[in-house]
Amino acid sequence: MEGDRTFPQQQQQLSAPPSPALQKPPGYKDPTGSPAPATPSRPPPRPAKKPPLPPAFRKKSKRSCCRCCCCCLLFIFLFILVAAIVLAGVSGAVYLWYRPSLPVFHLQSLKARDFDVVVGPDGATVSADVAAKVQATNSNEKVELHYGTTRCKVVEPGGVGLGEATAPGFLQGSGNVTVMGFTTTVRRLEVDDEVGQRLKKGVATKALALGVELRTTVGIQAGKVRTGRVQVLVACGPVPLRRLDAGDTPKCNIRVFNWFTLP
Repeated sequence: MEGDRTFPQQQQQLSAPPSPALQKPPGYKDPTGSPAPATPSRPPPRPAKKPPLPPAFRKKSKRSCCRCCCCCLLFIFLFILVAAIVLAGVSGAVYLWYRPSLPVFHLQSLKARDFDVVVGPDGATVSADVAAKVQATNSNEKVELHYGTTRCKVVEPGGVGLGEATAPGFLQGSGNVTVMGFTTTVRRLEVDDEVGQRLKKGVATKALALGVELRTTVGIQAGKVRTGRVQVLVACGPVPLRRLDAGDTPKCNIRVFNWFTLP
């Protein structure tokens, strides 16, 4: 047609998508000698972090444990030291105020009644009743003494025991004098012939010497304050019976805790 204009058709060339690169077989070598491009490697994955433990489950360092132990030991040492200083101060003040002292003991009397010694062909036997009196004096002006049970034993210097007796405990007031009485009994005690002869002669001539041992406990009481009792051993004699019959009252020795003896 004449009235129509013809326009050249523009051919649009559509670009085809690039083909993927061919994978080279393993062991292939490039003839040109150029090195094959290196395949990028991925970094190794990082290990997963552990969740933090609560404070109660965390391990404590050895240094902190040692520090805690040293602090505890130091605190205990200081506490004991302060307690000892306070106790020593209180005890010293009480002692200076009251000035307590142990009682004084005297053997007041010792009588052998029905003392019988039988010497036979089979040996000797001893039978006797011994009455002993021990005087206890509390010389403290502000302190009372409380005694526990007292055990009395009468002995002969050769080692022959003539029985034991006990007396109940009691409270002794300040400046008080108390006499404790004991009666010991022994029946048909077998002894050697030599000992039997010596005892028989001593009874007849009043030259027989006997001793008294007291084992007791003594404590201090000042007002409403009362201390514990300590062990006391009282040793009287041995003393000849005729000396006691003449009115002599020898002083007894006191041993405290079996450590030291007081005359």
